[in-house]
Amino acid sequence: MATYSSDLITNKKQIPAVNAVQARQVYCVPFQVTLSSALALNDLIKLAELPNDCVPVDFVAFLSDLDTNGTPALVWDAGILNSDGDDLVSNSKIVSGSTVGQAAGVQRMNASDCVFNYATWIADSECDGRYKNNIVAMKVTTAPATGAASGTIKGLLFYRSLETWEV
Repeated sequence: MATYSSDLITNKKQIPAVNAVQARQVYCVPFQVTLSSALALNDLIKLAELPNDCVPVDFVAFLSDLDTNGTPALVWDAGILNSDGDDLVSNSKIVSGSTVGQAAGVQRMNASDCVFNYATWIADSECDGRYKNNIVAMKVTTAPATGAASGTIKGLLFYRSLETWEV
């Protein structure tokens, strides 16, 4: 299992901080990952940091063709990386069962666990918790039939701060 990191994670680029005065404002963080080898089963790709006390409201990923086989098989999920950094936190998915990457394309958020079950995943023993920044990551759940030797994953993470009544 390999772990890849976006330019945001690698270079620790600054993202806008959110405070309580800015409740209901939506922030957008762009990220980019350059893959230098083919993806494999259970690979993790760290995409962006989600500031503490914040919840995703949307996610958009642009993937190059990462499975060059005539019958591609690549499937992936996205959600919050667990505290051990080796899996996604239960009930934290923002993308579930995506096949984008079998051919180049765009994937929007298609799972709402992370948005509407905040209290569930943030309280999960695998999660770093409410008062720490969390990492939004992709996990390969079905390996590519023939992985591309290189590729890119670019995207946008949209998030907002939590209201006091939500926690």
